[in-house]
Amino acid sequence: MSNVAQRLKRCSLPIRLLLEAKSCIIALETCRGDVYRGFCADIQESINIRLTNVTLTKRNGTSFELEQVYLRGSQIKFVVLPDQLRVRYEKELEKVLELHQLKEEERGRQRARVRTT
Repeated sequence: MSNVAQRLKRCSLPIRLLLEAKSCIIALETCRGDVYRGFCADIQESINIRLTNVTLTKRNGTSFELEQVYLRGSQIKFVVLPDQLRVRYEKELEKVLELHQLKEEERGRQRARVRTT
């Protein structure tokens, strides 16, 4: 098993999706509201991302073309990944959604118990 395959296997699903997005065009929004769209050259497990051929759209709507940008994971609000990754991980994503729904239902039951007592 290659080093990359071992690295992917031990990561959580969100990190695995990000690592698979390397060599794809992605879009992301920072905490400041700026949107970056470009070719993903490198992603680290700490969600630090290096993009090349970037279009930066500022919060006020002005756009800039940048050759390269490096973004710290702590400054990233969300990442928009290509649809091909969603198709590839469809079964795993469904499991995560089912678990999330079960947790929400359990929370609702616990709140109902607290209110009735």
